[in-house]
Amino acid sequence: MNLDLMSCHARPAWRAWHEQRTALKTQVWTAVCAYVLVAIVKKRLNLDMSLYTILQILSVSLFEKTPILRALSHPPRQFGEGVNHNQLELFNI
Repeated sequence: MNLDLMSCHARPAWRAWHEQRTALKTQVWTAVCAYVLVAIVKKRLNLDMSLYTILQILSVSLFEKTPILRALSHPPRQFGEGVNHNQLELFNI
């Protein structure tokens, strides 16, 4: 009788753990698929950028109307290049 009561309370915990495990597997497979797709795009377009840089560009320009080829064809600016002279400087040294 107590065993039946315990199994009744253990089922929701087991189900929640199983759902979390399934969700984690889904996230991992989604990340692997995205990484493989970006690697295929890099190879087909003969891009010199790293996969990390391409993923960063795509994550930033995801909701912009910029075509992907245009976003990937212009190399990202390095820090300090193209200084905006309209921007105030923090320290005038």
